[in-house]
Amino acid sequence: TNLYFNYAEFAYFDIYILKRAGAREEWAQFQFPAGVGEGRNVLAEADELAKTMTPEKDHKLVETIIIKTQGFVSGNFSENDEAPIQKFRDFLNLYKAQNQVGVYDENIRLTEKVVEQLAAKQAQGIVLQNALTRYELLLENMRLQRQRIANSCDIYNRQLLTALDMDSDSAASIVIAPCIPEMTSQQEALGDVIDRAMTNSPDLQQMETLVEMGRLKERVAQADKLPRVALFAQEHLDGPVTIEVPVLNKNFNYWAVGVGISYNLSALYKNGDKVRAARLGTLQSISQTTHVEEQLTNAVEEAYIRLQEACNEVAIRTKSVELARENYRITANRYDNDLALLTDMLDASNAVLAAELELKNAHANQAFCYYKLRFVCGEL
Repeated sequence: TNLYFNYAEFAYFDIYILKRAGAREEWAQFQFPAGVGEGRNVLAEADELAKTMTPEKDHKLVETIIIKTQGFVSGNFSENDEAPIQKFRDFLNLYKAQNQVGVYDENIRLTEKVVEQLAAKQAQGIVLQNALTRYELLLENMRLQRQRIANSCDIYNRQLLTALDMDSDSAASIVIAPCIPEMTSQQEALGDVIDRAMTNSPDLQQMETLVEMGRLKERVAQADKLPRVALFAQEHLDGPVTIEVPVLNKNFNYWAVGVGISYNLSALYKNGDKVRAARLGTLQSISQTTHVEEQLTNAVEEAYIRLQEACNEVAIRTKSVELARENYRITANRYDNDLALLTDMLDASNAVLAAELELKNAHANQAFCYYKLRFVCGEL
């Protein structure tokens, strides 16, 4: 199956098949590299493509994008998968959910400490019952959200165990741990990534093979215009001689060595068309190879930029978590000294929870972009 990268098809897959959250908004903001695709709107092309797609075409597109990666997620996709898109979603959702469970566990632990402190102060008459009630309500909401996410983990885990032909009734639990090296936005030069993609791309290797085949056909067609030279040697033993009367009881040994030259005169006026056709085929293959190189370069640039963006987002989200935690610490200290309201504490607590969830989602997006770049480079 051809792994040719097509922006419209990939956008259609992301929006209509994978149905990734925020995919339509991201593709609406997509910009082609300078000098490529002026005036094109990938989102509009994907919407037009959706009008012509059929279930059979969807299945073929899924096979091309997901199954053919063979290792995109720990090598768990195969040619015989009946529902690879659902398995892919389950892997991605399970990875996010597992991260979110850890975030909620930590925030629940911190909130329980605050509730204990408020309960002690309320017993001493320092704070009102209303303050304790609001924090208990926040704690119960966190526990409810945590339970929902944990249930989602169980659902995804059971679905994946079934899809992987494992016992879904067992206590086995799948832990998604992408093998991602420590990355920064300036880890590897774009030129090096493109060179690696040019070396590993199966599409480009296929096109280069077609070019070599075209040149070979040219040489074969031109060879018909050349004379054929043949060397021969023969030996023959004959006897007795029965054509004579009486029969001669003798043996005769014949042998010969020579050189033969032949030339096809029709090649003078017939072979020109074959040569031109072979040359045109080679030129067409070269043109297609150039086009594939351009498309591959664009795809690598887009994936590389998205990975840089994901790395930057992780750095920003990490800083946001640090700031949110510092703000919570300061607010909690002010609240203990009666310099802040309870609403300030609740806002600071919610800010920490939101920042940590965004950081976990940013890590998941970084993993997705990392494997996408490797896929485009032909390394999966």
